[in-house]
Amino acid sequence: MSEAALRRFPRIASHHSVLVTKLDTGVEGFAMTKTMALGGCCVVTSERVGMGVAVELLIAIDRDHVIKALGRAVYERQLDDGYAEVGIEFVHINDEDAKAIESLFETRERPRAPMM
Repeated sequence: MSEAALRRFPRIASHHSVLVTKLDTGVEGFAMTKTMALGGCCVVTSERVGMGVAVELLIAIDRDHVIKALGRAVYERQLDDGYAEVGIEFVHINDEDAKAIESLFETRERPRAPMM
């Protein structure tokens, strides 16, 4: 069975700025999302987070909306360029912010109108 088939939530490619705050130390750092899902996201960051560490995420979806979510790091991979790829599972996200993530999927699934 493929890795994608084992996932609970479908993912989409994503490139949104994120402020990651480790809840145990208060240390903040900037990251960029790589993928988004209703249950979490993958971010690329220059700072290691640590497996199991609880974090607060502020994800800038657009100029008008910043998603706030609490999560925990479920995996972390060191990349060849020195950055880390961190998978974060959402443990709390409010309904409005969950709907904002859903809208990202709807936007990607809508066929584009032909240009005239």
